[in-house]
Amino acid sequence: MEQEGVMVVDVVFLCVLSGSVSGFILPTTKTEGTDDMSTLKTHVLLLEQNVDVLQRTTAQLRSDLQATMTGLQNTQTQLRTALSDLQTSKTEQGFATDEISSLKNAVNILEGKVKLSADDIASVQTELKSIPHGSSHGDVQLNLTLLDVMRNDVQLNNALMNTLQADVHMIRNNLSSTSLEVAALERNMSDVATTIPNVAFQAHDPPSHTPSASPVKFQLVNYNAGSGYNRYTGKFTVPVSGTYVFWTQLEMGGGSNTALYVYIKKTGGVNMAAGYMETGSSFGDVDASAQTVDRLQKGQEVWVEITTKYEIYHSASYFGGVLLSVG
Repeated sequence: MEQEGVMVVDVVFLCVLSGSVSGFILPTTKTEGTDDMSTLKTHVLLLEQNVDVLQRTTAQLRSDLQATMTGLQNTQTQLRTALSDLQTSKTEQGFATDEISSLKNAVNILEGKVKLSADDIASVQTELKSIPHGSSHGDVQLNLTLLDVMRNDVQLNNALMNTLQADVHMIRNNLSSTSLEVAALERNMSDVATTIPNVAFQAHDPPSHTPSASPVKFQLVNYNAGSGYNRYTGKFTVPVSGTYVFWTQLEMGGGSNTALYVYIKKTGGVNMAAGYMETGSSFGDVDASAQTVDRLQKGQEVWVEITTKYEIYHSASYFGGVLLSVG
């Protein structure tokens, strides 16, 4: 860099998050063509600071992703608990229905017995009326005693039937309350199921060379909840409408005096975010990253593109996204 006659190429570094510029390095030569080492050192320091900001931003995004995944796992646990409670309530409702049916049968049997007892009383009363006046006083007294016993039996049966009817009424009220609780539980389950579905993905290891203006295919999938990402096309298809966050980083090298953009695009070729990199004659290994948040409709696609064919390093290049909210 300090050799005479060597031109130091201007270096530009942009880190774009939702269209914002995080850093810019101006020319590093004096007007007479000599190297301005002070300015170059200042710009190198600025570049290091921008890289540090980018690393912290990436770490924060990973932390937010982990927190979101933990929240999704908690929601799934609540949903499984609600499903278990609903199954228990339905089982108890079935038992209550069977018990009501048994009580109804018992009431019907008692009503039949009461009717028979009433018929017996009527028969005895008829017999008493037909007894001749000359019959013995002992026989009449015996018949009256039997009649009193039968009347007591009828009263006991009526009391028992009233008790059973009260029990049936109470069970019906309990069953009605259980039905209301089951309905409320089903509504709560519906609310839990529609809060935030588990939709997230992370993939890396794209090919070394990807044509410009075509999706970069990240071939190794680390996580793909919701099955939205397709490693064969490099595209993420939105499985549910909502607000999403996406991120990408491409580590590139093997060339000099090259400039290109890295885009996160969606259906229609719309740019959602962009990262920029530029190499000089003395260095050729750089990285570019981009992040964005956008509201997408079910069925839309999201992918990563570069504007110039360039060598990509596998292990340090990735693409990911997660659903933040539905609706």
